[in-house]
Amino acid sequence: MLTKREKRVMDRVFELCAGEGSCLCAPWDILQQFSARERPDEAQLEGILHDLQADGYFDVIRSERRGDPVYVITLRAGGYSYRRESLQVRRSIAFRVALATGGAVLSFLVGLLLRALFS
Repeated sequence: MLTKREKRVMDRVFELCAGEGSCLCAPWDILQQFSARERPDEAQLEGILHDLQADGYFDVIRSERRGDPVYVITLRAGGYSYRRESLQVRRSIAFRVALATGGAVLSFLVGLLLRALFS
């Protein structure tokens, strides 16, 4: 299970690499996904990218262009299936919420029926 920051970084990387499966991006390209209050610094971003690389989502090569750091990111199989997995998690949560709501309504109706029968 990915953390909130990891999900946002993965969303942005997937957007950047969607067409070709690989991309060249600066840290700012990824960090602009975050609001100013919750934006990690570059060291934290490197840690998140390293963790996602270790989990098999993509390969990262850190380089420099004109003195600025850039990342060469290539999606792996886990990175390609990220959108599908996140959609399945959302569907699963929605199903659980609907099941709990349906159970609560059914329980309420059975309670009303029993109260009417035994009153």
